[in-house]
Amino acid sequence: MCVMPLVATAADHAALAERIADVRSRVAFYASTPSYLVAFESGGYGEVARNLQQLSRAQRWNEMAALVDDGMLDTYAVTGTYDEIAGKLRARYAAVATAIDFAIPLADAGDEDRLREMIGALREA
Repeated sequence: MCVMPLVATAADHAALAERIADVRSRVAFYASTPSYLVAFESGGYGEVARNLQQLSRAQRWNEMAALVDDGMLDTYAVTGTYDEIAGKLRARYAAVATAIDFAIPLADAGDEDRLREMIGALREA
């Protein structure tokens, strides 16, 4: 099985905070989608999802991410620095996935090298 998790990763914790904010907004958007309600109910976040649906209908997009607390974020996304992310992905998905599909921003050759290292660490699992 191939998994395509929401991933927030960066070289350091300062840059990671910005990526986490982006992923938190994406979780809020997905939770506001009525057809995904069952997935959020099964995780114990049905009420949050219904509240996000109301905000979405009112086009109050800027308020939505605030409803996604750290627990909800951790349920639906994997976050960590470049040094941490392969281990976190492996811990969460090694027992169920035969492949993982995720991306990181590639600003320079150093980022490409980091991605290769992450892929190598995941393959070792």
